[in-house]
Amino acid sequence: MINLITNCPRCIHYEHRYSDIEYIVVHYPGNTATALNQAKYYSRCSRVVSAHFVVDSDGSVYQTLGCNLSAYHVVSSKKCTNKNSIGIDLCALKLNTSSNKASDDDWYHSDMCMNSAAQLVSFLMNKYNIPIYRVLRHNDVTGKICPASMCGRKKNKYYGVSGDDVWIKFKGMILNAGKVNNHE
Repeated sequence: MINLITNCPRCIHYEHRYSDIEYIVVHYPGNTATALNQAKYYSRCSRVVSAHFVVDSDGSVYQTLGCNLSAYHVVSSKKCTNKNSIGIDLCALKLNTSSNKASDDDWYHSDMCMNSAAQLVSFLMNKYNIPIYRVLRHNDVTGKICPASMCGRKKNKYYGVSGDDVWIKFKGMILNAGKVNNHE
């Protein structure tokens, strides 16, 4: 069951959505902030950046923007754009907090964060009829190392496997969450 929190700071950077939702894009904020602090940042930052949901390390999901609006989370590509996608930030943790570089190989997400994110993505896939191959990492859309824990062939120090392998495992979690969601 998703612990959805809608009574939280709202994103100030968005546009009205004029196209169907076709993609879900998974991100990480590039820091170790809580979901509430990330939502507060989106509610007041001068940078044009936002996401629809932020999943906390405790598993809580903060909805910072309605899905009927377009968040600024992927810039633009030929197919997946801000206007046809939902952006989800997964709060991140680090083994070594002296550096916050995306290229660091020690970013990770708590089990509660990963489980809630998988349930959320599965729910959104069912609601908007989005196939699993249209659930993407920010990296798949723009090439940016995001989410850092789920990108590249380099072995992640926390997970003990490559970031790409972490992504494959996460997509399996999404599919398994869908089996549970469909039987409720």
